[in-house]
Amino acid sequence: MKEQAFFCRALVALFLAGIMPVFAVDGGMKTLRGHVPAVVVQLPVQGTLAPTNRLNLAIGLPLRDEQGLSNFLEQVYDPASPHYRRYLAPAQFTEKFGPTEADYAAVVHFAETNGLIVTAAYGNRLLLDVNGSIADIQRMFHIKLNTYQHPTEKRDFFAPDTEPTVDALLSVADISGLNNYVLPHPKCLRIDSTTSS
Repeated sequence: MKEQAFFCRALVALFLAGIMPVFAVDGGMKTLRGHVPAVVVQLPVQGTLAPTNRLNLAIGLPLRDEQGLSNFLEQVYDPASPHYRRYLAPAQFTEKFGPTEADYAAVVHFAETNGLIVTAAYGNRLLLDVNGSIADIQRMFHIKLNTYQHPTEKRDFFAPDTEPTVDALLSVADISGLNNYVLPHPKCLRIDSTTSS
């Protein structure tokens, strides 16, 4: 059961990497798409986040050998395959498909040398949790974090003025936490016990 949950998380990471495409730009940098809500272009800037405020971010690294992973998953779930239901342990999955130790170390080094504090590292090397000042985050990702009036909710939200960029050789696929346009809402269903059926 743990292996199946691990594969579900890995598939989600693979899916997220697919919807957050990376584009190379001039000067050996790459642009990470999907961090600026589309509505921002229609809204006036209300202000900026204070440079001394701090944010928690999750830096996502891309999977290695995505085609190999896709083939492996097809075989694991194909009853006709000799690999049917032969799941990998988390460490085996990381060794075969996860980012390399060197790639993960490079992202840790990138975060720390830019003033961020690593708050959590993960054995599968797909995520790195960090905390940093707005000033450091803006500088390292070449963005400015502005505030806007939310178009449908009675609150302000923050978002970058442009998509973040990083060195093209750095294994970064996504940076979660650069905007709060959408806030998580619990999907709990409250049942009224006084109502009869």
